[in-house]
Amino acid sequence: MKNKKMLQNVGIMLAVQVIAWAGFTVVDFVEETTSNDFLMAAALGIPIIAAVVYFFMRWRNWQPDTRCGKWIALTLLCWLGMTACAAVIVMVLINHDSWIVHQDREGWEHFLNGLEYAGFGATLAVIPIVLVLAGELLIWGIMKSKRKSPAHNAAGIFFFMTIG
Repeated sequence: MKNKKMLQNVGIMLAVQVIAWAGFTVVDFVEETTSNDFLMAAALGIPIIAAVVYFFMRWRNWQPDTRCGKWIALTLLCWLGMTACAAVIVMVLINHDSWIVHQDREGWEHFLNGLEYAGFGATLAVIPIVLVLAGELLIWGIMKSKRKSPAHNAAGIFFFMTIG
């Protein structure tokens, strides 16, 4: 049962990765063709959406036995590995002029063209991991404060509300 659940989670993570890279590619295509400058907003917004998807799936499929530190660490390591593999594959395709969005390489002003994909890979790896760890720590603190006496419960919830 746990292996099936983990495989389902890996499938969801893979789908989120594909959607994130496709969304960033579409934004890059629009920026390359129309000179709109909202690529940075997409590079920061898409990883935040990935963390929101994690917490939505956590809320939807909550089971006490799977919310341990090992499960969270395995999930985050899997996310990091998928992001690293995707970033390497995309960068190789860009360097060999095989990527969907053509990157100009001629001239001194274009020699770093395509580097935004490496930056997106870094933000797609780091931002969701930081947000998930912060959120899980917050949830752990709230759940721990709920197990204590009512006087400690109110103080613990007040403490976590003032942090956020």
